[in-house]
Amino acid sequence: LGSSLDRQVVHPIQFRMRQWMGKDPKLDPRIRIYGLGDSSIEYLQTTELGLSRWASLLEYLEQRGASAVFVDKVFGMPGELEKAPEFVQRIQALKIPVVVGAFTSPHQIPSRYPLELPTMELPQWVRHSPAVAYGPHPSIRSAFRIGHILYDGDFQYDLIRAVGPEKALVLGPLMVFDTLAVAPRGVAVAGEWIPHDGNGKVFVNSASPASYFGKTYSFASAFKAIDASETGTRFPEGTVVVLIANMFTGNTDMVTSPLGIMPGGFLAAAVINSALSKQWISQAPFQWLLLLLAGIAGIWVGANLRGGRFWLTCIGGTAAIALGGMGLFCYASHLTPWFTSGLTYAAVGISRFAIRMRRVEKNLRLTKDFLDGLVPHDKLQQLLKSSSINLDPTERVVTVLFVDVVGFSMVAEKISPQQAFNYLRTTISQIIEVVHSHGGIVDKILGDGAMCFFGYAYDGKESTVTHAAQAIQCAVAMQQRAIQEAQRAALAGEPVFPIRIGINTAAAQVGNLGTGKKIELTIIGQGVNLCKRLEAAADPFGILVGAPTAELVSPEMQLGAELTPRHIPVKHYRKPLLAYECRPLFIDEAKKRSVLECFRKQSAAERYETRWTIPEARLIEVNTSLGNGTVVDFSFSGLGLMLDHFHARGVELNLEFVDESLRRECDKASLSPLHATVSWATERGEGIFRTGVLLTNINEKQKEKLSTILQHWLEQRRAKTVAQIAR
Repeated sequence: LGSSLDRQVVHPIQFRMRQWMGKDPKLDPRIRIYGLGDSSIEYLQTTELGLSRWASLLEYLEQRGASAVFVDKVFGMPGELEKAPEFVQRIQALKIPVVVGAFTSPHQIPSRYPLELPTMELPQWVRHSPAVAYGPHPSIRSAFRIGHILYDGDFQYDLIRAVGPEKALVLGPLMVFDTLAVAPRGVAVAGEWIPHDGNGKVFVNSASPASYFGKTYSFASAFKAIDASETGTRFPEGTVVVLIANMFTGNTDMVTSPLGIMPGGFLAAAVINSALSKQWISQAPFQWLLLLLAGIAGIWVGANLRGGRFWLTCIGGTAAIALGGMGLFCYASHLTPWFTSGLTYAAVGISRFAIRMRRVEKNLRLTKDFLDGLVPHDKLQQLLKSSSINLDPTERVVTVLFVDVVGFSMVAEKISPQQAFNYLRTTISQIIEVVHSHGGIVDKILGDGAMCFFGYAYDGKESTVTHAAQAIQCAVAMQQRAIQEAQRAALAGEPVFPIRIGINTAAAQVGNLGTGKKIELTIIGQGVNLCKRLEAAADPFGILVGAPTAELVSPEMQLGAELTPRHIPVKHYRKPLLAYECRPLFIDEAKKRSVLECFRKQSAAERYETRWTIPEARLIEVNTSLGNGTVVDFSFSGLGLMLDHFHARGVELNLEFVDESLRRECDKASLSPLHATVSWATERGEGIFRTGVLLTNINEKQKEKLSTILQHWLEQRRAKTVAQIAR
């Protein structure tokens, strides 16, 4: 296939391109071509010259100064055979070599006489195959130098045609040179080695047939001079004459070439011209390496470039290979496999690109299915259209937002699974809608919550500059909507689902941690973990913002909320960390407290325990490790406090009663000191925070004992008050 493409496509293109550019080899003035054409047949009145006329012609050419003569003829059975001795004598008397043709056959031809060839040391690349050599008739064989004239049809000749391990025919046109040398390395003329393809084939470096026809003389012109006993002007020194015996109508030995059909003798003239002018066609060594490099380049282009850039590079690269190859041929007569290299480059590149695009399309489809609903629709369409989705793990500064539906598991115990699922789906859908409307990405749904982030959209670009403000605005909008939905649910007698939100900004690894066909997008980083703990520390309908996020926002960003500094306990941190309570400006605190009370009534926190409310006149003063306050109510498991500082959920406190009698009773019951953990906290006025705490360092019996002590103390205070009133 490669040879056929070269013969039918490549060689015609580059030979004609070279001719069009005027870079084709010019016929050396030391070459003179004579042809036996129709005019010569008309003058000689014969189509076959006898030996006498051949001898006269050769003597005439010697007289004109020819240095050698090549006859494109085998002389298998010459006319005037009876004059063979005289012919041989006349030719041997010439001082110039006369070369005639021979051929080889894999089978013996009964009507012909095989040649007896001398032994010679052949190059290693010569192919040995059983064959028989045939040439001039034995009666005249001694008059000539003999070389093969077999043309293989691909514009190539074999430099040597072997007929045995040590016997061979050298290419006939080269036999005209006395400086011809055959050695293990190859074939040389005048000390210059003839380039070949590694298998001994030499490419014919020919000009157009028209240029040869224009410089071909007829046999008739020579015989007219002979008949008139004229010598004519002498040839230039070193002239080689090529005699083409079959150029008349019906008997022309025509062969195919990249430049069209031409007489075979012209190819012999082209070989002689290359030897005289040293303009051989050389072929690139290690052509397989060029093909390999083209294939590797195609693989790289197909694997790394996208869309228009790939097609531009593919077309441009193929054109560059073609132009480079044709340029080398036109200007340096250097033959390269530019067509197959360009074809390999393009085919391999397109194949690799198609495979990659199929994989990309499959991944895009998988990614689209996965991201649909997590990424805003318009942003997702933009990413898909530009093919710029990058799920590879990368470090970006983002603002993370955790949102959790508070108490969902407890409430779900009281309703059917179908109702619980529908309520949760509605709540999560509203959360996703708000996140998308503020340009955020829903990273994953966490059961009854979600993890979102702002500032990066899987597009490989750097973080946006407004992601902190976007996250806070999103959280405010979430809580506004959550309170509105809670009011509606409370009026309709449906479960109330508060949400709490944590926000933090930090550098994190964002990307796909999945393998194979499974996409698993996530965000990893210490700041992400802190954000989750901020969410856990937030109150129902509350928002806690990390200090890095607060530092990135400014008043002109119109957050719709105010940020109040708070210190909250965080797991694995010895000291409470600074955070900011985000209080939306457009939320009615009274409505918020109303829906919170509704939530607490439906939750397990107040479903199983009796709670005793302490009258305002008998409030129990208490000192804590983080401030002072009063006990306003209590149950078996915890206390309701009014404190002068805000303490986030999870803060641990040490409690001590101010009343001396209460302290003594607690000491007797081994209840001192009391340790508690903040369960919730809400602001009830300027500098006043209603806080619920759970007792953590006493067992159930001790809790019951403490409850009894407090009830007894209240009863004593009530009785004392009644007595005072009675007096």
